[in-house]
Amino acid sequence: MQLTEAAAPLFRTDAQIAPLIGLSLSFLRKDRRTQRVIPFVRVKGRILYDLERVRQSLLAREEGGQQKRRSARTGTT
Repeated sequence: MQLTEAAAPLFRTDAQIAPLIGLSLSFLRKDRRTQRVIPFVRVKGRILYDLERVRQSLLAREEGGQQKRRSARTGTT
């Protein structure tokens, strides 16, 4: 199966991806050595990131959101 240009993942270097996702280059480098939260691939010594996979990974870690309102009478949600 051949990848078409439209279907091919868009890989970027850590220096390219960092500003797109609002993280520092040093965070990405440290993450690769420790937690590996941000997915990456290694190709002949180069580190590359698929923008869509990175986005999905970050969304999967989302926390918080809209808080439920407390009832004024009971103090519960």
